Order: sequence, then C-alpha cells, then structure tokens
Amino acid sequence: YREAINLLASELFSDKVDLFCLCPNGVQNFGKNRDRWLIKPSAKTPQHLNLFVFLGKMIGLVIRSSMTLDLQFAPFIWKCLVGDGFDLMNEL
Repeated sequence: YREAINLLASELFSDKVDLFCLCPNGVQNFGKNRDRWLIKPSAKTPQHLNLFVFLGKMIGLVIRSSMTLDLQFAPFIWKCLVGDGFDLMNEL
C-alpha cells in the first residue's frame, strides 16, 4: 500500500505528468534544492485541476493514515501551503 502511494508521488513529480516542472536551480544545476519541483503555470486545464484535486486527496489519505509521502515541492511552495511567510532573498 505504501509502495503504491510512493509510486504515485514519484510519477507526479516527473515529466510523465504535466503538473510540475523542475525548479530553476535544477534546470541550471546550480544552488540549493536542485531536486525540487514547482507548479507549472500552464497547468490550468480541467484535466490538470482534476489531478490537483487527486493530489489533495492523496495528501489527506497519507495524513489520516499517519504515513509519510515524499512530495518534492520547492521550499516556498511548502511555505505557501502551510501559510508561512516567504522571503525570496532567503530562498536563493
């Protein structure tokens, strides 16, 4: 069960699903967080929105099951999700 959830997460953070893109540090192979992903600005079709809803449900399932899930979001995405402040100069 956990392996299936982790496989779904790894598929989401790949080029196979068109929801996320590698952060600029990863593209340029420079700086911190090279393996982290950002939400693609172009991911706004109904199909993309359905995939985001699915991701939210998957996160909820993982939380309710007390499992861990390796979501490879860039730090400022996490800060936005948890409502923490974001300082661009400290993230670079």
